[in-house]
Amino acid sequence: MKILYNIKAFAMDKECTRATAIAWENGTITRVGEKQDLIRECKDAETIDGQGLTLVPAFIDPHIHFMDGTVYQGALDCSPAAAPDIQALKVLLAKEAAKHKKGEWIVAQGYDPWAYPQKRTPLRHDLDQACPNNPVVIIHYSFHECAANSRALALAGIDRDSLPPFAGIIKKDRQGNPTGHLIETAMEKVLRLSKKELIARSDQKILQRTQTAQQKLFEFGITRIGDPAVDHLSRKLYQQAFEQGMLKLTVFMFPCNEQNMLKLPLDKLDQPFQYRDNECLKTGHLKIFLDGADRTAMALTGKQLFQTIAMTFWDAVRTMSLTPVKTTMRSPVKLKKDGLFHFGLILAEPDKCGQLVQKAVKKGFSPAFHAIGNEAVQLAVELISQNMPKASRSGKTVPPPRIEHGLFLNNDLIRRIKESGAAVVTQPLFLTHMDKENLPHMPEIKKLPLRSMIDQGIPVAGSSDFPVVSCNPLLGIEHAVTRVTKGSETLDQQEAVTVEQAFAMYTRQAAFVLGCLDDTGTLSPGKRADFILLSGDPLDSSNVCWHKVKVQKTYMNGKVVFP
Repeated sequence: MKILYNIKAFAMDKECTRATAIAWENGTITRVGEKQDLIRECKDAETIDGQGLTLVPAFIDPHIHFMDGTVYQGALDCSPAAAPDIQALKVLLAKEAAKHKKGEWIVAQGYDPWAYPQKRTPLRHDLDQACPNNPVVIIHYSFHECAANSRALALAGIDRDSLPPFAGIIKKDRQGNPTGHLIETAMEKVLRLSKKELIARSDQKILQRTQTAQQKLFEFGITRIGDPAVDHLSRKLYQQAFEQGMLKLTVFMFPCNEQNMLKLPLDKLDQPFQYRDNECLKTGHLKIFLDGADRTAMALTGKQLFQTIAMTFWDAVRTMSLTPVKTTMRSPVKLKKDGLFHFGLILAEPDKCGQLVQKAVKKGFSPAFHAIGNEAVQLAVELISQNMPKASRSGKTVPPPRIEHGLFLNNDLIRRIKESGAAVVTQPLFLTHMDKENLPHMPEIKKLPLRSMIDQGIPVAGSSDFPVVSCNPLLGIEHAVTRVTKGSETLDQQEAVTVEQAFAMYTRQAAFVLGCLDDTGTLSPGKRADFILLSGDPLDSSNVCWHKVKVQKTYMNGKVVFP
């Protein structure tokens, strides 16, 4: 038995329990209260002085692409910091090609065309000039599009006669030749080939990086995660890391379509499910992609569309830049039978989705819908309401159905999410990618409406979507509270949450959406002894010096895993 005392403990339970000491034994919390009471009840316990630090439950990241992020750490960094323009990117790729044999894949990730002065995606001829003897793919920071050179396109069987798959775009020039820019489901052949190459040539290095990446999570206070799209390649790496004793944290793995992550995972339900859970690796939600990333699916009324266009052109005139216009118009607008104007990409056919959800529920799965825009979220709500019995939505017998992201909503849609019983897993750090150039004006559409959803009673969990943004929960908490964007401005301050609500998003609510609140997420007797000590006291102050708040110590199963 151990007792940690002289602490400011915030249990993060619904009762807002506060305490100055905590006791645990064999990895399980036994008491939470005052030092004198705990010592009286546990006379032979080892005592540890917490030195006045703040104690909270360990963080949980319920949406982090941990294994893919680890795999692609072996890829060349082509983020704006490493390659600020296309010419710099070409130089970077040429230097990388010099390290490889002829015919070996060059894989890079993290580019953002809107960060380039040219405001365009690097194309096939750019990559051919840099690497004429190697297949090359550079992956967008969102992992929803990429650019490939001629050799990579040929290996993937993409040429002038190739037709785009459903919900995919193969960009072509005026002569009908592919430019190399592949969007959404069109990118998966190239992505899969490059991933196999990365794993084949460095699988042991990947496993070593897994251990290093896990330690970084411990440093950030994270002891449990949900990986929201795990194919057999990633699952095999997870299993190897576990068997070799490299993996200690708990991972919920979300099955997805094996051949094309962005397509419906019908293959996971049309055959016997073979995954076996263990103490570290557990099967999570079934991942279903409903819309794109930069081409998120939106639906606007005529009035909203007119106002959006008018305000966007005003921004262009005011800033003397066409970037806001290009951003708004990157997806064609279509008027549909519902009388609304639609833009962006819906990745799934609703009828097939309904059948999929019904099958998933029968097999014991709960769905996790990737849905960023209001049209996609509306579809997710309908699929949940129409195809899931209410008992399956409560989170009592199976984890609750989830909407991943949910960035652009209106009041009526927020109300409908609440009625459906869905939880929302969102990413406050996405605010660091938002500014006036890439965030169109959309009247009546709320952007990352954390406060509105929480006020409505929707379970809202915070996450990172790493490697899209940092996986440091304290940064996510900071932006949930401050609403500071990429341009250091404040976006919709009325949607800011309190510090305690933000902490709950990464502890109690994160546990709830993964279906493990009985085991973790709060400092309660009977739960696993996963908790962290913080250098500052953010929960007691509205004026937090966020850069000074650090995780001092991380406990998992009652044992120190950081430092």
